[in-house]
Amino acid sequence: MSVQVELFTKAKTPRLPQKTLRGRVLDALRAQPSTDEELCRVLRRPSNSVRPRRVELEREGTIRCVGERKSSRGRPSKVWALVEGGAQ
Repeated sequence: MSVQVELFTKAKTPRLPQKTLRGRVLDALRAQPSTDEELCRVLRRPSNSVRPRRVELEREGTIRCVGERKSSRGRPSKVWALVEGGAQ
């Protein structure tokens, strides 16, 4: 009987909505300016899913390039940050 009650309670637990990848990219950039490579590492997502979201945010003016630093491969990478007053 206790197994049935436990299963019933688990089935009734409401699911919270998942944050979109776009929202997660914004949260990561809110925490600190980052390169694409750093965003992929923090979000644990491949670059082909993170970069398009970052490009969307750049095109709408929510984020911008604030400089460059070397990637793990020694190549220059752009550092992205939120624009003042963007995506409060």
